[in-house]
Amino acid sequence: MYDYKNELELYKSLIPAIKVKLRMLKNSEYSYITKEDIWNYLKENKWSTSINLTLSDMVNDIIHVSQVDIDSYLKNKLKNQEKEIIIG
Repeated sequence: MYDYKNELELYKSLIPAIKVKLRMLKNSEYSYITKEDIWNYLKENKWSTSINLTLSDMVNDIIHVSQVDIDSYLKNKLKNQEKEIIIG
């Protein structure tokens, strides 16, 4: 088993799986979703609470993550940024 030294190293090892997901999204109404969106959604909403997560678990999550969930995540993130701009 390989131990990743940092988050960037792990991210780079998962890019091939993320690119597969992006190809799956290419011809959908969610074609605006980026590699970083997929990574950040899973990192913040799924993996942050996982225990003993393996690389294969992460690849499986990437392939099977719902584009609707990522879309909702992005919309909520945008709303929060707009609120910060108005308040701040």
